[in-house]
Amino acid sequence: MLVAHYSLLSIGVTVSAWNLETLLRGRADRVLLLVGPALVLDLGTALAGRAALGGHRVLYLDGANAFDPYIPARLAREAGLDPRPVLDRLFISRAFTCHQFETMVVDRLEASLRRYRPGLVVISGWGHLFHDENVPSGEAMRLLESTAGAVRRLAAGGTPFLATHEDGPKVPRPRPIGACLAQAATAVIRVDQNEGLIRLTADKGPAALPPLLMDEAGLAGWLGRPPRPP
Repeated sequence: MLVAHYSLLSIGVTVSAWNLETLLRGRADRVLLLVGPALVLDLGTALAGRAALGGHRVLYLDGANAFDPYIPARLAREAGLDPRPVLDRLFISRAFTCHQFETMVVDRLEASLRRYRPGLVVISGWGHLFHDENVPSGEAMRLLESTAGAVRRLAAGGTPFLATHEDGPKVPRPRPIGACLAQAATAVIRVDQNEGLIRLTADKGPAALPPLLMDEAGLAGWLGRPPRPP
């Protein structure tokens, strides 16, 4: 196991046998899924910000109203850069119902890929809206599986996809939503947070990857936040 700080997950920096960026680069049809507590949403935003810092355009599809612009802005300032050009490379689309989300992914994303030619697509809170208790189970699962099929097809074009799925209260569905998303992904990373440590474990993808550990101070630095006082 490895205890690391700021550079553990950094774009382009390797501190162990693997990191999130190497998994995103690993296959032409790569779809990386982060699952775990609400922290995974901020990790997705930080990865988007770091890609934008590297000069890439990023499409950020927000299904959980989770985009925090202060994360990429702080990361830019820490790097000695003006945040505005970095934020200008982040293209945010939001959905507030599972029907809107399905339309955003299935009907509109392909045109956005052609228009913006992004270096990364982030799908934040992929399964969040499909737990709406006002949507019948069969319809919710049909819409979710439609987005999964579209993501697999579009990722085959060569643009890496990073998706996040937050654990939490679930509305009963015929099949667990997380399992449906995991099947669509080429790699799944489980994020656990306990007693001041963040642990990342590969649940799907390259075999024999050791867990990675980060402490709270390292997490704060990676997200561009000041560390909590002792």
